[in-house]
Amino acid sequence: MDRETRLGTLSTEAKYLLALKLNPRSSGTQSNWVDLAEELGFSRDVNLNIERLTERDNVFDYLMEKWEDLRLASLPRLVKALDEVKRPDCVYIIQESLSDAVWRKVMEECKRIPFPLPSIPDERVWPRIFDPQPFTKPNTTTIAMTRSIYLSYHPESQKFAGEIAKHLESSGLHVFIDFKFRKEREEMGDRQWREQSLGKATKILALCSPKYKAVCDESTGKKLTQQETTVKLEYEYIRNDIIANNFINKKMLTVYHSAKTKKSSIPQMFINYPPYQWSNAREREDLDYALWDVKKYEPPRVIKRGPPKTIKEDFSRKNK
Repeated sequence: MDRETRLGTLSTEAKYLLALKLNPRSSGTQSNWVDLAEELGFSRDVNLNIERLTERDNVFDYLMEKWEDLRLASLPRLVKALDEVKRPDCVYIIQESLSDAVWRKVMEECKRIPFPLPSIPDERVWPRIFDPQPFTKPNTTTIAMTRSIYLSYHPESQKFAGEIAKHLESSGLHVFIDFKFRKEREEMGDRQWREQSLGKATKILALCSPKYKAVCDESTGKKLTQQETTVKLEYEYIRNDIIANNFINKKMLTVYHSAKTKKSSIPQMFINYPPYQWSNAREREDLDYALWDVKKYEPPRVIKRGPPKTIKEDFSRKNK
C-alpha cells in the first residue's frame, strides 16, 4: 500500500465532513455509515454492536478507527465503497482534501481493487471492538469541547428542541440544552449555568417560534412564567453581546419550524441573522455546515447558450 493513499493521510477537516454526512442514523434515501460498513466487509451484527457499545456520537469516526486497527484501511477502498453506496458527495470531500497527484494514485488503485470486498470474520473483529472496560462518557462539564452548540428555545418547543439536539449530537456536536443538565444547574445555579454555557458555546442556535418571539420582544401582554423568565434571561445575554460587538455576532444562528411561521417567529433583534427552515432538507443541511463553520461546495454556474442564429452572431461570440 502506498504511504500517500493510507487512510491516515486524510485531513481532520475531511473526517469531520464525512462524519457530518454519514453519522445520522436515518438519512432518508441516502446511505449512512451502516451501509458503508457492510460494503467494507463488516457484518450487520458487528455494526449493531459497534453502535450499542461505543456510546459515542461520532460512530463513523469509531468505525474508521477499528477498520485501521484491522490493517485493511486505505483511501482507495474507502472511495470504492462510497461509490458503491452512491455517496458521490462524500467522494468529493476526499478528492478536495487531496492533491491532484495523490488523487490520481487513488483512482489508479481503485481500478485494481476487487469488489465487493471480502467479508471480515466476526471473530477477527470482536476482540478489537469489545474492550475489557466498558466505554464511559466523559464529564462534558469539565472537558473543553472543540465544537459546542447552545440551544435557546421556548418551553413549549421542548420536543422540537430535543429533535434538533439529537440530530446535532449524531453529527458529533456537543449540545448545551437545559433539560439534559439538570444536575449541573442545581449545583451551579440555573442563571450561572446558562451564562457560563452561553459563553463557552461555539454557536448559539435560537429555536424561533411565535411564543419565543413574544417573550423576547416583550409582547406577550401578560406576566411571564418562571420558565419564560429564563428564556428572557438568555435573550438579554445574547442581545447585550450583540450590542457590545457592534451588532456583529458570528456565533448567532436562528432556526424555525416551517415557512408559515417564519415572520411570526423571529425576534426583532435576530432579523439580520440567517434563518434556517428545519422542515426544509436543503436548509437543514446548510445549517449543519454553518454550525461547523465549513463553506458548502457550490458547483460553478453553467450558462447554457443556444446555437447562433446568424453568422454575425457566431462571429461576435468567438471574439468575446
